[in-house]
Amino acid sequence: MATLYKKKETSGAGIFNQTELQIIRFVCKGYTDGEIGDKLEYSKRSIEGYRRKMYKKMKVRNTAGFVVYAIQNGFFKI
Repeated sequence: MATLYKKKETSGAGIFNQTELQIIRFVCKGYTDGEIGDKLEYSKRSIEGYRRKMYKKMKVRNTAGFVVYAIQNGFFKI
C-alpha cells in the first residue's frame, strides 16, 4: 500500500535571503529604492533588481501588493 504525504506548507520565510528581508522592512516603512541602497550600501539599480526578483517570488505586480504580502505573511507588523 502506498503512503501519501502532504506537502509541507511554508510561511515564506525560507524563500527570502537576509538582504531581501531587510528590503521588505524598508519598503514597508516607505523608503525609496535610492534610500534603501544608501542604507544597505547597494546601488539604486541593485535594489530595483532585488525588488523585481522579490515581486516574482511574492507573485505581486506593484508596491501595494508587495506591502500587503509582507503584512499578511508576518514580515512586517503595523
